[in-house]
Amino acid sequence: MSLQNLSVIGCDRTDVNTGWKGGVIRLLETYIGTPLQWNICMLHTNELPLRHFILEMDDCTKGTYSYSGPIGLLLKDCEKIQLSNLMKLTVLLAFGSERYQKAKY
Repeated sequence: MSLQNLSVIGCDRTDVNTGWKGGVIRLLETYIGTPLQWNICMLHTNELPLRHFILEMDDCTKGTYSYSGPIGLLLKDCEKIQLSNLMKLTVLLAFGSERYQKAKY
């Protein structure tokens, strides 16, 4: 297979792969002299905010995929936990950042 016929490349979204200046895809585009269609997997993107939230609220982990705090230990059997009836709250969030206030939505 010749790299000259390559038109699409796929990988996960990490800086080593997608960095605009030194990512593998950009370096490959430079090497073959043509832009490529990037097919980037975003699956893990939605995991990171939850992971950081749990680490902040639940303390450290025992390993990459195991939690040691009370919240993390509940995740192991979360499908067995009874759901609660929640009451909807309507709140107005005040964002103080200058960047947010200047943004036009």
